Amino acid sequence: MSDYFDCVKFIETKNGKKFARQLGSAKKRDDGGFSVYLDALPPDGQFAIVPQRPRAAGGAQTKAPGNDDLNDSPF
Repeated sequence: MSDYFDCVKFIETKNGKKFARQLGSAKKRDDGGFSVYLDALPPDGQFAIVPQRPRAAGGAQTKAPGNDDLNDSPF
């Protein structure tokens, strides 16, 4: 398992579709905690730390197999 994670905010659109907006990244520390690096703050102050998804050439993330909330992620 990787020591690197994405910080995301799950957003639901008006038509009920969910997607994840990337806010930053996190790295697991040796003491079990996380160092979090945010590029943006969510309006309600809540976000999730999730495992990084595989990235294609050029840094774009690939779609994950299955039917999870991250499949419609804009990043």
